[in-house]
Amino acid sequence: MLHQHHYHGGLASLHCLSPPDPAFHAHYHSSMITMAPSPFHFSPATYEPILRDAPAVAGNSSAGSGSAEDVYGSRTVMPEEERRRRRMVSNRESARRSRMRKQRQLKELWEQVVHLRGTNRRLLDELNQAMRGCSDVCCENARLEKEKAELNTKLEGLMQAQNTTTPIIRYVMRPQLPGSQGYAYLDQYVENMPENQKAIYYIATDSLQSAKTAPFLEKLVQKDIEVLYLIEPIDEVAIQNLQTYKEKKFVDISKEDLELGDEDEDKEKESKQEYTLLCDWIKQQLGDKVAKVQISKRLSSSPCVLVSGKFGWSANMERLMKAQTLGDTSSLEFMRGRRIFEINPDHPIIKDLSAACKNEPESDDAKRAVELLYETALISSGYTPESPAELGGKIYGMMTMALGGRWGRSDSDEAVTSSSSAEADSSEGAATEVVEPSEVRTESDPWKD
Repeated sequence: MLHQHHYHGGLASLHCLSPPDPAFHAHYHSSMITMAPSPFHFSPATYEPILRDAPAVAGNSSAGSGSAEDVYGSRTVMPEEERRRRRMVSNRESARRSRMRKQRQLKELWEQVVHLRGTNRRLLDELNQAMRGCSDVCCENARLEKEKAELNTKLEGLMQAQNTTTPIIRYVMRPQLPGSQGYAYLDQYVENMPENQKAIYYIATDSLQSAKTAPFLEKLVQKDIEVLYLIEPIDEVAIQNLQTYKEKKFVDISKEDLELGDEDEDKEKESKQEYTLLCDWIKQQLGDKVAKVQISKRLSSSPCVLVSGKFGWSANMERLMKAQTLGDTSSLEFMRGRRIFEINPDHPIIKDLSAACKNEPESDDAKRAVELLYETALISSGYTPESPAELGGKIYGMMTMALGGRWGRSDSDEAVTSSSSAEADSSEGAATEVVEPSEVRTESDPWKD
């Protein structure tokens, strides 16, 4: 049997195979004989030389190139090399991607390291700052503990000294004297007292400058009476507990009923009779803000002052108690006592108000002047105003009246000022007459040439 092998493009090889069965051979030849003629005529004799030479050619090619499969099976060798080449390319690409991935990971790790270094540096700075703050707080606590121990020692000594004949106050309390730059013991103050002085005068403030500029000192400075400046918080408490020292009574010059010992009774009676109407009128304007209005014995240059009651708190004690209550002043209203408004009858402002009270008691300008006078006395006496912004508005209004048109202001500006003043008056609910600034000047006007 002749078997053909074909590939793309032509005949590859021919092989003669012996039939496995004689019956099959007879049947095959009979079928070949009975087949119809075809254009292709196959003759075994034609391919016998080729079949004879095929082993030789195969031997030569195997001797030359090593295998018959290299000649006839080249189509199976080429895909293997291509696969090998592709595997190499794929391996190189995988290695390149792996390197890039590792580089990205290393870059991300380095960025995290840089970020962590910055965070660590910032945390170290905050830690150092906190440690410095803690050190400062520890130093401050140590200082406060030391002061606390000293104050406790003073308080214990004061409590023990109440039943002794030689108070320990002479050693622990050193107030400031007006005429010196240092501190003095109470014994030194008592030795310097004149013979007619029957009391030890003092004033308690938060600073030495406030004590020196207080309006309560005016008459005492004129009479060369020394006053103790108590600028420590514990000093006023100690004085109130002690009350007397060497048979000399302690007197707070910021409270009512100040007696200096050389008052002119006839002059006082005349002043009271002359200014009784003014005191009642001022009390009517201020209402419950003050307990009463009276003639002052301690003023010489100031127009007025606010003093506390005999058994009430001073301005300094009120400030200390407000600090102790952490701003909750609702429980202090009934404890601080009523304030007393004292006026100086020799001051021009008081004389002008007395004239306004007699001639125009319903004048809105006079009423505003009384309110402003009270607010100013509140500050100069050491108290805190209830509404600083409202006080500022009143001061600005009075300055506008005093300065308006003084240096040739234009008519348009005057019209604007007049309209703004009218609007302010209408908002307050009072219909007042707008007057020129020159009409409200008096003989005691400080701005008058």
